[in-house]
Amino acid sequence: MDGLPSSLVSRSLVSAASEGDEPLARALQNSLRISDTRSSGELLRHAELCSLDATLRTREANLLTREADLLRREASLKRREESQAVAEGMAFMDPDASTFWESLNDEPSDDESDLTASITSSPTTLAPSTPPSDLTSSISSSPTSLAPSTPPRRPVLALQPDRVYQVSSPDRSGPTATWATAGHHTLPSPAATAKLISTPHRPRHPVYKCYAIIRGTHPGVYQGRWYDYMVLVEKVPRASYKGFETLEEAQTAFALAFALGFVEAIPARNAVGLVAPPRSPSMVSTNPTQNEILAILSGTPANYLGQTWYAVFKGIRPGVYPCWTFVSDLVSGVSTSTYQRFDSRSDAELAFRRAEQNGEVHELQGGRSYVLPTIASSADEPLEGVLYIPHRRITQILSRKRAQQTNTWRVFCTYHIEGSHKSKSRAPQTNPWRAFCTYHIEGSPKS
Repeated sequence: MDGLPSSLVSRSLVSAASEGDEPLARALQNSLRISDTRSSGELLRHAELCSLDATLRTREANLLTREADLLRREASLKRREESQAVAEGMAFMDPDASTFWESLNDEPSDDESDLTASITSSPTTLAPSTPPSDLTSSISSSPTSLAPSTPPRRPVLALQPDRVYQVSSPDRSGPTATWATAGHHTLPSPAATAKLISTPHRPRHPVYKCYAIIRGTHPGVYQGRWYDYMVLVEKVPRASYKGFETLEEAQTAFALAFALGFVEAIPARNAVGLVAPPRSPSMVSTNPTQNEILAILSGTPANYLGQTWYAVFKGIRPGVYPCWTFVSDLVSGVSTSTYQRFDSRSDAELAFRRAEQNGEVHELQGGRSYVLPTIASSADEPLEGVLYIPHRRITQILSRKRAQQTNTWRVFCTYHIEGSHKSKSRAPQTNPWRAFCTYHIEGSPKS
């Protein structure tokens, strides 16, 4: 029997202990308690396995330590992000917010409540804002008189900063919590920018089953899947459509739009005539009579307009509206128009009143550009006196040959307005509405 001498094992044990190899030392110490009748190869194999097991256990412990450290860092970053969001929300309040917070413990007086409801917009250089009519806007206010001894107090309208924009313009720079302010300072200025730096909450809605197409190649009410009817609004200028959960809601929206004169059949851009009608016809008459409209409206459910409300800050008729069908005609294709969607009527009215306070509510006219033009001064420009708009997402198409013939430069401008566009094929990434403007410049191009 070829055994391993105890003296050799003892010397190996001393050597392993001096070198700090504790797993091997323990294995050799254990081998001294084993009978010398075991072969040397078996003892060495046993020692190697013990050493490998100890190494793997050490690596597993290190991995667990690193994972615990990453979890601690992630929790710390999340706490810092929440604290920063709270701090920014406090910073974006009105400068007089300290007075507001100090007065929370006091009951508001009747005069203060009436004063909040009677706010009107301040005059600006743009077209003055006119109060919306009772038929189309839900904004209403009744001025009240204050006692002579009561000093006027500026009310503070606090908004939850759901969206935060980083504004860079000649007259304002920094973050702002409302799109009304961001659009007011950036859209009229060519070189100004507004970037969304927060992640807004987007509530999920059930899949729509019915669609009311107000302006498209074939207006009407359709039931089914949206991609079957998407072709009816693709590339249609100022297309207007909306999805609904029930057929009754879609029929009511279409009847109201037809009664207000919003329904219109428009061919797609660069298309000859209207496209082929869909396989499934409209669920309602595309030219309903007065009796049919009254019959539809008589069965209108209480919540047919839904929970979504819109505040139009700049448009043909500013105000607060309960349905996109009414808003589309007031902002689509209107230069520098701004509007925002809200989940409740109170939030929309609060945002509109605060915009009035800040002088950000204006009535605009369709077919007129409110973008301030600038003169090109770059050394790379081939011509002198070229009118251009260096706005973000603008593609300038400058043709020297065309300019020499017609003396006209065509500038295609893309305006980003707050809102939702359902057509993925039209705007899959930036989700903008597009407005095309043509500027005619007098003078001859420089050779």
